[in-house]
Amino acid sequence: MLLGAGVYGVAAVQAHDDNIFPNVYVAGVNVGGMSKDDAIAAVNQALQDSYGTTPLTVQLPDRTIRFDPKLVNVSIDVETAVDAAWDYGRTGNVFSRAKLHREAKNPDNEKHINAHDSLTLDEDYLKQVIAEAAADALVAREDSTSVVDAEEGTVTVKVGVTGVSLDADALLEAVEAAYLGNDLSAPLLFGYTTEPFTPTDLDAIYAQLCTTMKDASYD
Repeated sequence: MLLGAGVYGVAAVQAHDDNIFPNVYVAGVNVGGMSKDDAIAAVNQALQDSYGTTPLTVQLPDRTIRFDPKLVNVSIDVETAVDAAWDYGRTGNVFSRAKLHREAKNPDNEKHINAHDSLTLDEDYLKQVIAEAAADALVAREDSTSVVDAEEGTVTVKVGVTGVSLDADALLEAVEAAYLGNDLSAPLLFGYTTEPFTPTDLDAIYAQLCTTMKDASYD
């Protein structure tokens, strides 16, 4: 009976810990073990250090896009996000909450609070920068062509061009995800969409021109 009371007491202490559960992240900041006030201060400081001064760069195969932090104007409702972080693990009975508290101490059990609903940024500016990059990178697809001139005895082949385009919608999602995760330290790598051209059917031209040799004859 005393053992049960002791276990219950430990569980109760863990379940009613007034700090945020371990390894809980808000906007990329580990606020685990913090009070609400400390977590708000930590996240605000991190946002100021990153969003306010660090530009996000996107590395494309042949160029780099840079987003000016002042023009992106990122903002997050930090208090709402921290409230959500504090609420994590505070449902259920005392034993289930204590169990979750113990499991949360494992560094592999990270809990990332979705702050997407409270994240605001100048999406028009992001779209403008991406649209300009997409226009510059666009290469229209052209199939190969061939012209046979029997009188001149020539075959002219124009090799086609592979189409290249930038998926603006997909890149916008990737950029927003980078801002959401406060992941601005390294360039965001992003590739182009390519559409191969149709090559000239040289076998068909060969079959048309290179026929079996015949002996000369006269009637």
